[in-house]
Amino acid sequence: MYVTRIVATARVEDPKTSFSQRDQTTSSARLPAPERNRRPASASVRASPAAPLLIVVDMPGLYVTRAGRPAGAVLPRARLPPMRASDTQHAAEWTGHALLLLTAALAAGVRWRMVAAPLERDEGEFAYVAQLMLRGIPPYVETANMKLPGTYAAVAGAMAVFGETATGVRLGLLVANLLSAACVYLLARRLVDPPRAPLAAVAFLLTSLTSGVLGLAAHATQFVLPPALAGLLLVLRGAERRSPAALAGGGALLGVAILMKQPGAIFLVLGLLLAAGLAARAGRGARGAVADAALVLAASLVPLAFTGAVLWWAGAFAEFWRWTVSYAGAYVGAMPLSKVPGFLPARVQAVAAGAGWFWWLGLLGPLAGLAIAGSRRTSLVLLGGGVLSFAGVSAGLYYRPHYFVLLLPALSLGAALAVAVATRLLTGRVPGLVAWFLPTGALLACALATLWSERVSWFQAPPATYVFERYRGNPFVESVPVGDFLRARAAPADRLAVLGSEPQILFYAGLLPATRVLYTYPFFEPTPFAPILERRMIEEIETSRPRWIVLAKPRISWQLWPRQDVTIYDWTTRYVGRHYDPVARAERGANQLITDPVRVRLDVPETVLIVLERRP
Repeated sequence: MYVTRIVATARVEDPKTSFSQRDQTTSSARLPAPERNRRPASASVRASPAAPLLIVVDMPGLYVTRAGRPAGAVLPRARLPPMRASDTQHAAEWTGHALLLLTAALAAGVRWRMVAAPLERDEGEFAYVAQLMLRGIPPYVETANMKLPGTYAAVAGAMAVFGETATGVRLGLLVANLLSAACVYLLARRLVDPPRAPLAAVAFLLTSLTSGVLGLAAHATQFVLPPALAGLLLVLRGAERRSPAALAGGGALLGVAILMKQPGAIFLVLGLLLAAGLAARAGRGARGAVADAALVLAASLVPLAFTGAVLWWAGAFAEFWRWTVSYAGAYVGAMPLSKVPGFLPARVQAVAAGAGWFWWLGLLGPLAGLAIAGSRRTSLVLLGGGVLSFAGVSAGLYYRPHYFVLLLPALSLGAALAVAVATRLLTGRVPGLVAWFLPTGALLACALATLWSERVSWFQAPPATYVFERYRGNPFVESVPVGDFLRARAAPADRLAVLGSEPQILFYAGLLPATRVLYTYPFFEPTPFAPILERRMIEEIETSRPRWIVLAKPRISWQLWPRQDVTIYDWTTRYVGRHYDPVARAERGANQLITDPVRVRLDVPETVLIVLERRP
């Protein structure tokens, strides 16, 4: 309803009648009470300067009345009708999209600020193997690890586009994260509702950026999500529309997700359950459910089979199988279940610290949705997806911070569902705008709390300082000048051995490795592979006789398990002392090396990395 006041002549035009009348007086005081303040717009009225007219536009009708009060008097208070539900929903959806665009810009800005930060060891491994792939060397030929080759290929693609630098790796992470957020948005439109879809993407962008899950680092779990979530979208589409092509495409993408990291298999399980469940719900019976699930499963094997064929052709399949299947199986079974209760609660608390309110909201949404008839099916899907995601996080029972990235899509969808459920409960009890925007305001409060909690790492700390503080004790910052030193001094044919678990140094140096074993951690794990891999590193270094060795001093670079085996330590002392001289060393937190021969010694306590050159 729109209200205005007109003094003197009133002219009202209506689609059917146009009128203007002067020098006449009409008094609304003589009208019956219901009609006193309303007269059809088809009538002509004249007001004297002493009696203002109150024009009330009440869609779809137009009425003119006289206030019946002296000039200058306060007009009667007009009552505005409530907004229509469709208008309120439209406003809420536009508000959500505006919030999403703002959050995406903020997340991209934070990631852009950190693109040149020193790489940590997992990023260094991905970057180094990707660097070798761009030179035509397949994975598992010069290097080997239990990680599947999908993330290597993704990082290689990013570096091919953005450059073989840390910046190239981080820009690939930015693209992967935005793709994941887009998939979360589309899943929320299907599973929750369109107005709340932007809020799910907002929750994902912020939670996947927090320090608790190491969100600024390019871990494999970040690259699992784009193909996994896109595959689930296609499976949903194929099951709803009975499209074999969409089901096959979804299965293929879910297979690609497994290639990024083994726990990606949990999304394939979820895809199989969705395909079978939707087919059964559509009345196609057990046969239709099995047929759709079988199609998804068969399609998921295609990228796995193709990768195996390529590695077989490259002569690397045996090594690939040894590391990604045999060793990975032993690694998964190394952690005793009895130790989990001792560290899991503290680990979960640390992971969720930066965005704890989002985690609570993501858990509350599906649980509350079970009590709402229209939300029960979505709640069951999200709870099932959350349980499967946690199973992926639990692979090996290590619960490393970046493993929890797999749980973030389910939590983000749950947060959006919490807003939707709250809106439904408030609708009809409070005004429409309040019902729509109060729950959204709660999610916005979670976002602001996350921004405040992460303000130092996102906006204040320089990139190198953030890495130094976040990974305190690890020589990640110091690896950069070591790599620059070797790149400047080494010949292209030289080989480099890193004694410790710092593959990022190989990436910075750009040299071929003296051994395929990139980490010393497996030497101390309680698996049958520990002595085998230890002997293998020693034999390969002694055989290749590398010109350069980088010795990592921090214990955290050597072992994470308490196994008391000093073989590698004793061999390192003997071999290095017999054949190598120190030529440079890096002190803790330094961005420059000490190269003065008088000051380059092995026994300086502040030293974290030492560069050694083989004697002629």
